[in-house]
Amino acid sequence: ALETNTEDVKAISESWNRDFDATSLPDNPSVYASFGPYNLTDFSEDGTMVFEAREDYTWGPQPGVQTLVYSIIGDPTAAVQAMANEEVDVIQPQVTADILTQLEGIADRGVEVRQGDGATYEHIDLAVANGGPFDPATYGGDEETARIVRQAFLLSVPRQEIVDRLILPLNENAVVRNSLTQVPGSPAYDDIVASNGSDFYAEADPEAAAQLLADAGVETPIDVRNMFADDNPRRASEYELIRDSVAQAGFNLIDGRDINWGSNLANPSLYDAVHFGWQTTAIAVADTGPNFVTDGQNNFYGYSNETVDALYDELNATTDPARQDEILAEVEAVLFEDAFGLPIFQFPEVTAYNSTYVDGVSSIAIAPTVFFNVWDWTAV
Repeated sequence: ALETNTEDVKAISESWNRDFDATSLPDNPSVYASFGPYNLTDFSEDGTMVFEAREDYTWGPQPGVQTLVYSIIGDPTAAVQAMANEEVDVIQPQVTADILTQLEGIADRGVEVRQGDGATYEHIDLAVANGGPFDPATYGGDEETARIVRQAFLLSVPRQEIVDRLILPLNENAVVRNSLTQVPGSPAYDDIVASNGSDFYAEADPEAAAQLLADAGVETPIDVRNMFADDNPRRASEYELIRDSVAQAGFNLIDGRDINWGSNLANPSLYDAVHFGWQTTAIAVADTGPNFVTDGQNNFYGYSNETVDALYDELNATTDPARQDEILAEVEAVLFEDAFGLPIFQFPEVTAYNSTYVDGVSSIAIAPTVFFNVWDWTAV
């Protein structure tokens, strides 16, 4: 029988999660040395990274650009301005109609714009173990009452209105996403959506949500702290649309925009609801497990369901494609029934580059998106 040394595995896991977490160039080169075409050579506190092509790299496509400087610009407007100032040559900002207009306005400077589906989908999740409005502890441990409050809140989220107002102007084929594990248009999407229970939330219905709360004897208004990214116009617009809709059901949505929202995800004492994006980084059938299993790396909210855990255990062990799809459908049915959260839309993606200085830029709908063919980039 295969024996596992849990202490060794624990040490490896802790190292994996800790030793690669840095905000500047680590002292230990083995942490950042590459086996690919580029090596990280500088990493400053402001998030700027410098990569240099390796002279000894011979086992893959040869890079056409010697030095890459990667800068983190959280504000999409600032990213466009940086491109207009020729401070950066390639950007992939979170796009709004205004951002797209700004990019089109600098086309005369050689800026090319490409549109397509992104690798990220927007979603809203609820904290269930923070003593807040969605936590059973708030109702004396009554899990059913907490579940009804979560259902009522999600039933009031105006997903179609969000898509119509914010996404359709950027992607005329945009639809509300109704799966927590599948991208719209993927082979299993339609079958899973047909059986996952997402139809309960097909249309925002604040009146029905208010009735759910009344029937459960829950007093309103109910304060809900909503955390989302600061300096992000689209997220701010989402917040306003959600706020106005859930108010009709009896929820008081509190503006919790936070410049440090990413690092604060792991601290649900700061929020009750959060909306942000999950990016597809792999095609593994069970890659969504960490989002939903008990103590999963991306499950920040204290959510725990033994059925979901058991289903992902089975999913990790089966090689039958038909059963894999069935398992994911069963997982989603539990998640929607528990009112874990809601998917909202697939990100519209815009990639802009200055053709005066760089060529060969494109993108795919899976991480690392615009960097997937970085060796094909050439300096003009």
